[in-house]
Amino acid sequence: MERFLTPEEVADALAGFHQVFAPDHQGFVQGRTPDRTQQVFPWDHSGLNRAAVHPELVAAAERIIGTRDIRLADSDINVRYAGEQLGDGFHVDVGNNTLGPIIPEDHSNITIALVLTDVQPGMSPTRMVPWGRPDSEAEPMTVPAGSLCIYSTFSTRHSATTFSAPTGYRATMWTIWCRADRPWEGRSFTYKGCGWQKEAALKRYVTEATPRQLEMIGFPPPGHPLWTRAYIDGMAQRYPGFETAPYVEALSFADGSAQIREHAESAMSGV
Repeated sequence: MERFLTPEEVADALAGFHQVFAPDHQGFVQGRTPDRTQQVFPWDHSGLNRAAVHPELVAAAERIIGTRDIRLADSDINVRYAGEQLGDGFHVDVGNNTLGPIIPEDHSNITIALVLTDVQPGMSPTRMVPWGRPDSEAEPMTVPAGSLCIYSTFSTRHSATTFSAPTGYRATMWTIWCRADRPWEGRSFTYKGCGWQKEAALKRYVTEATPRQLEMIGFPPPGHPLWTRAYIDGMAQRYPGFETAPYVEALSFADGSAQIREHAESAMSGV
């Protein structure tokens, strides 16, 4: 899908890409290198985080996977530069994304590749092999910035290509989505293993995320028994700026409903 992100969203995400992770081609030539400690989600930049859990991406993942109960299994950003000598080769991202069997018709684990820069021929476009076709019929992802490709994590063969253009770079964000009830799928990922380098990024994400976006990293929705007053207050204390209102409102609604039931049951018992 071309130009999924608006120009403003692309500019915002790319600014974050450069700020927290990697330089443009000119910076690379001058000797700057990517900060690999900041390669994985979340990031201490709102534009990058918003792109990773864009509401329309979440909605697309729901429709394809077939349930609302999904989670973000992994997300990272990467870059390729003119002049780099990097390997390529067709592969399927299965070995590091599931412990279960591979069932090609099961689309419960999908990957979304979102490019943040224009990708022209020679700029290391990712090649995708349509299902059931030979590698020789792979199609290059030569698209404008803000475009995306959705594919099956388990069955879509793909490969990077040589960066043959004399200048430029390719900036890409990858997100992987799976069912929430399959903990053996996805990488046991990002914030759980990245240590202190992600402390500020985690605080930013938790305080800025909607309840639905918090569900993508494992939190239950408002109204779930987890969200007691003590738990809500604890989140606000740990993450100053955390939006408590949706959880307090759901808790108040649940308390009110319980009181109504109690009154009704009491009235019925007196009949």
